Amino acid sequence: MRIHLSEVLTSPERRCVHELNSLEFFYYHNVKCRVKMEKAPVLELIKTGEDRILIRLSGDAEAVVPCDRCFEDTVVSVSLEDEFEVSLKDEMSKAESGDEPVDAADQMEDLSTSVFISDHELDSDKLLRQELSLKMPEKILCKEDCAGLCPKCGKNLNKGPCDCKEEPVSLQMAGILDLFNNSKEV
Repeated sequence: MRIHLSEVLTSPERRCVHELNSLEFFYYHNVKCRVKMEKAPVLELIKTGEDRILIRLSGDAEAVVPCDRCFEDTVVSVSLEDEFEVSLKDEMSKAESGDEPVDAADQMEDLSTSVFISDHELDSDKLLRQELSLKMPEKILCKEDCAGLCPKCGKNLNKGPCDCKEEPVSLQMAGILDLFNNSKEV
């Protein structure tokens, strides 16, 4: 959904609230993942100055993503709580002059908002996709002790052992295997 930001600038209440329920998927590590939301996240736009808007996102979502070890679908709960302020006047002056921001903090803010704000329009789907991607955990496991896949046959070891035979270890690798077997930290 695209929201024109002039809506909040001209509103007598100085704020607008939108329920965001149009997002069905997002890409996480180049994998298309489904999104489930029991209650639609809320996007609140608040006028804080002449050309400044506070964007506040609140809500929860569940992403269905593959486990990093066994690739089974895993439901990950994500809290979509975030807020940031944008200046439309700065956006217009930068676009007209072609100047780049000089402060590192300004550059980071510009990069994060330029993904979903363009020509005074906020793309709420892009905002939600960005928030979901940023809030996902580094390692996604279906369960703490996920056994993963057999490296030979590809069977999901969570569903039982595979029928692969253990091959003898070469003499060059025997010393390294002893290190792994004797150390519980590795």
